[in-house]
Formats: sequence, C-alpha cells, structure tokens
Amino acid sequence: MSAPELWSCLLQSLIPVIGSQWFPLVSLVSIFLIRNSGRVLMGCRGNWDLIRHHDSLCDVLFSAAQSAALAPQKEMPSLIPGSCARPADVFLSHRDGGRPAALDVTIISSLQAATVADSAVIQGSALGVAEARKLLMHAAACHQVGVNFFPLAVEVLGGWSLPAVSIICSIGR
Repeated sequence: MSAPELWSCLLQSLIPVIGSQWFPLVSLVSIFLIRNSGRVLMGCRGNWDLIRHHDSLCDVLFSAAQSAALAPQKEMPSLIPGSCARPADVFLSHRDGGRPAALDVTIISSLQAATVADSAVIQGSALGVAEARKLLMHAAACHQVGVNFFPLAVEVLGGWSLPAVSIICSIGR
C-alpha cells in the first residue's frame, strides 16, 4: 500500500461519511494525545505537551503532503517580507490552480474560560474562534504576497473545523 493510499485509509477510518456531510469522529489529534500521553490534555497556554502534539500533527500533514507529491515545506521562512511571522506550518507551493497555500494548524481547547460557555451551547464554536484568530493574524499578509492562507483548527477533544477536514481530505486523495 502506498503512502497516499494509507493516508486515505487513515482518513476514511477516522472521518466517516454520513450522507453527504463529513463528521469528525476521532481526530488525529486525539490519537496523538492518547498515544503520546495516555490521557486527553485539556490544554492551557504554554503547555509543552500541547505544543508537542501540534508539532506531531504538523509532521503527519507534512508527510502526507510529501507522499502526495505536493512538494511541501515546513515552517516556510520569509514567507511574508519584512515580518518574522510564520503563517505556514506546512507550505504547499502549488495548490488551488497553481497558487501557493499556507496551512496553519491551530489547536484550541473548548474548555478554556473564553470559550466554554459558547461551546456548551454551540458545537464547534471554539473552532470558529481559533479560525477567526488565525485569519485575523495572517490572512491579509498572505493574500498580499499571493498565498492562500488556510487555518486548520482542531479541538483538543477531537473536533475538526470543516475547512480543515476539506483540506486534509484533498491531500489524502
């Protein structure tokens, strides 16, 4: 089995199709959290385990993009001229009709004080907060240099944003 086939199988086993919608059942982040630490992290700022899991997820995305012959680069330096910002955990030089893409993984806990009230009422609301924060930080600067910016929001308890699911599934094909 080739690496792209393995990636597709992995995604299909983790994100089953129900009707015409994708519903994240178990995310790669959850697997990393359980496998690497034996417990699910609630995640607070500065939590080294959370950073390690972020980096592990970025490594998996990089390997999958590499297996799909997308010529990825990790932590693309100097993407934004005159800035120290690194908006791309994984940079794909040819995506979306030849336009480059910056994939930025962001992990958020729906149990933090700022999001727990909304998360109790609206499923995935923390994902929207994480996406909006990253878009505000990097989207305009990336657009100015001709790069599509995609925040891949993931909750520590296993949820994925729909845009993240779409991007990951397109890499797996």
